[in-house]
Amino acid sequence: IRRPPRSTPKPSSAASDVYKRQGEDVAAMVRAFEQRRDFVSARLNAIQGVKLPKVDGAFYVFPDVSAFFGGNASAEGFGPVADVDELCRYILEKGQVALVPGSAFGVPECLRISYAASNATLEEALSRIERCLSLDVFTRNSRR
Repeated sequence: IRRPPRSTPKPSSAASDVYKRQGEDVAAMVRAFEQRRDFVSARLNAIQGVKLPKVDGAFYVFPDVSAFFGGNASAEGFGPVADVDELCRYILEKGQVALVPGSAFGVPECLRISYAASNATLEEALSRIERCLSLDVFTRNSRR
């Protein structure tokens, strides 16, 4: 018995419209994440001692913050900062910003910051991080 060949049904106009809107929504989300990435990168690179190369994808950055721990690095009201884990604890305690140590990802000189948050949340978090790492309260590792 021979069966007739299957034909691919043409999508309905409504389905086609939904597909187009989804594509537009995804494109808008991509643009929003690119803008957040650029904002976070610029703010972090403006902090003396932070090094962050251009990021192309994902929704997080791994800035090198090794100037802020080891050697003689210390924070007022906190004390010596030996490693990235202590740096994250300091920023959590003093700035109320939760960060993930890069050591959890095999990059102990970095910390991980997600930019999958609202612009207002990112603005506030970065301002707090800047205050925590300012020369007024933080002595950087002079050996780096």
